[in-house]
Amino acid sequence: MNAHDLSFPAPSNPCADFGDRRSAVGRLVELAGTVTDARITYVWLRDEEGRGVCGSARPEPKLRMHSRRVVDTGRPVVVHDGFAATGFSAADRDHVVAFVGVPIARGDGAVHGALCVVDRRPRMWTTHEVETLTTLGRAIAAEIELGC
Repeated sequence: MNAHDLSFPAPSNPCADFGDRRSAVGRLVELAGTVTDARITYVWLRDEEGRGVCGSARPEPKLRMHSRRVVDTGRPVVVHDGFAATGFSAADRDHVVAFVGVPIARGDGAVHGALCVVDRRPRMWTTHEVETLTTLGRAIAAEIELGC
């Protein structure tokens, strides 16, 4: 199996309910925003061809870049100040400044997505926030394996 295979159960639209706060995944995504006080939260999954599919929000291209990096490395990606880091510019001021993405991985460790939180102001994400998001990412993976 290659790194881009999406081997979670695949109903006709595996993430149709991610934005629905009543679904288990939707509630976990909402919880991610609550515990971090982030303005934007979303789940980004990669399909078998390597494209980002579905989510609870439509991330801008620069956010997709960071989401892909989470999946490619299998590690959290943390940006405290996007203006100081590469990838963001003053043109992005209304959209994103701070970003955290954590892997969504199957039980065998294969990473197929990311739970992401975004804020429009610089902030120092804490170790506790990243660890909490990592735990929520594992819970989302378990829900997806169960069929959303």
